[in-house]
Amino acid sequence: MDFRPQETKRPPFGQSREAFAERHAKLIADKDPAKLRWLGDKGPYYVRSMERLAGRNPGARFIVLYRPLEEVAESWDARAKDPDDPWRGERGVEMSVEVWNAAMQKTREFIQSSPAPRALVIGYHDFFYRNEAVVPQISRFLGREFDESITGAWREASSGFESGRRRKEPLSEEHLAFIREHADQEAEGWVLDRIEKQWTDPGLYVEEDPEAALSSLDQIEARMWRLRQQAKNGAKERSQNLERQLREARASKTGQAEQIARLEKRNRNLEGQLQEVRSSRTWRALDGINRLKQRALGALRRR
Repeated sequence: MDFRPQETKRPPFGQSREAFAERHAKLIADKDPAKLRWLGDKGPYYVRSMERLAGRNPGARFIVLYRPLEEVAESWDARAKDPDDPWRGERGVEMSVEVWNAAMQKTREFIQSSPAPRALVIGYHDFFYRNEAVVPQISRFLGREFDESITGAWREASSGFESGRRRKEPLSEEHLAFIREHADQEAEGWVLDRIEKQWTDPGLYVEEDPEAALSSLDQIEARMWRLRQQAKNGAKERSQNLERQLREARASKTGQAEQIARLEKRNRNLEGQLQEVRSSRTWRALDGINRLKQRALGALRRR
């Protein structure tokens, strides 16, 4: 949980680098390491690398927020038009669709390939507007009880979030058509179905004995990560060998083709020279002498 200097290159929310680093240090200093059960961080881009993060941090858990694409696109469009937004160059409707699709696909892939429940998918609106329903889910998922002070602070923060949201302009018909054409509706349908099933089946996101699961998950995930890396490295090595063999075969084929071309050219030259000889006076004279010789030999045999 060290704060590295390079992480101050782009402080969020218009903070200075010094204020950002100071705020982070204060958050860590206020925590008692002996009482910490979870160390957390958030970032939309984490959803693309959950398998890698889980492999390098055995026992890790992931909470994924699902938000409808139209709302994500509206937000990204507004930020792209905001001259004061530090990430406006990385925003826009087209980019939002690409990133959103990747998030839906990676969420499904990670959950389906997990050896144990490690991800909880929560609807964006449920998280902010249905605290009473979401709090028990997250409590079970993390294996921690939330008292009234936490749930009360959650409600207050949700209310403040709603009042402080930036105003957005409705998307144009052109953008809406782009979304309808390019959204991965199949992956989204899977995610929505997962959210719905979680309400009635907690076993999808938490095991009956979280303590035992955490103690054994380290070895399981670490082993799976090593196996996956070995498989990837093996596939890469086989691919490189095949590419080398293909290059050698192409080089050999090219060499053979060049040799054949040289022989064919040489053959054509020889045939041309022979044709020239056959059409020459000397050839015709020799041919006439040969015919006379054959007639003379025939006459001698008849005698």
